[in-house]
Amino acid sequence: MNTSTKVIAVFLACLLILVGISNLLSDNDQEQHVAKVGKEVISLNEYKSLYQSYSNATSSSETQKKLKYDLLNALIEQKLLLNLTNELDLEVGEESIKDHIKNTKYFQNDTGEFDKNKFNEMLNSLHITEEEYVLKLKRILPAIMFMTSLFKDSYPITYGEEIDEQIYKHRYQTRVVDIIKITKDAVTSISEPDNQTLLNFYEKNKSNFYYPEYRTAQYISIGPKYFEDQVKISAEEVDNVIEQRALKDQRDVLNLVFSTKEKAEKAKKMLIEDKRNFEQVALEFGKTGFADIRINNITKDFLPQNMQDIIFALKEGEISDILESSFGWHIIKIESVHQIS
Repeated sequence: MNTSTKVIAVFLACLLILVGISNLLSDNDQEQHVAKVGKEVISLNEYKSLYQSYSNATSSSETQKKLKYDLLNALIEQKLLLNLTNELDLEVGEESIKDHIKNTKYFQNDTGEFDKNKFNEMLNSLHITEEEYVLKLKRILPAIMFMTSLFKDSYPITYGEEIDEQIYKHRYQTRVVDIIKITKDAVTSISEPDNQTLLNFYEKNKSNFYYPEYRTAQYISIGPKYFEDQVKISAEEVDNVIEQRALKDQRDVLNLVFSTKEKAEKAKKMLIEDKRNFEQVALEFGKTGFADIRINNITKDFLPQNMQDIIFALKEGEISDILESSFGWHIIKIESVHQIS
């Protein structure tokens, strides 16, 4: 790929992720698809429109052929980013969307103030309503915020799963060694070895002189603080999220987990027939106290699906039957029934 094509490809990638383009705002649900990336699709109209916008900047057929691949790759990367932000459950509030629209230079007049007429002209050119535009921004802005939090000046370079796998293997590699301790009392008179003897000894025991390999790696940790100054959310929006995700009703529980069903049945017998309390049973099975088995503020969707209705049907102080999950066998006591604070 020549230099001009590389510049176009990099510019396009930045444009797709950090700015957003008009074909992102079009409804492509009913159109023919070029590719599907997870839950995201690349429509034929979206790809054609993008190609037509940039094909005039190239001349040779070879360059145009390369451009087609570059554009498709850029679209795929964009869809992968949208998939990622959906998986991370990133959202933006109405205030953030308003600020984004007001700060978009294309919608501002010569004095830098928001111009409603310019905004309406854009909506008319795209043949969409203001409500539709806002809905599309809700989908795109999390990706914009995600990328600008990580990469302020340039488009990111990814290294791929192969490098990640190598780093993981080197990070968690192990060594098995045999250690023989010889005290000074066991050493009698030994003559000083010559160079050849030392060399022979080294060649024979070369593997014993190897040390584990190490790697220096850099990583990025993303937490809520990266988005705090970019997101504004009203109390009403918070209430809506709580309602939609069933976060309102919560429980504080004591959760005993056993590796076998037999151990769980033994613990249940101690609770029911022997009248022993939950803490005594926990100590009997190696727990140091309630701190090891207490889980606070759990919501229904926190639990495995087969436990959700059972646990949330219990009243305060009640103890469940033996329940099975991928972690083992559980006996759960409800300490507190409350709503989100």
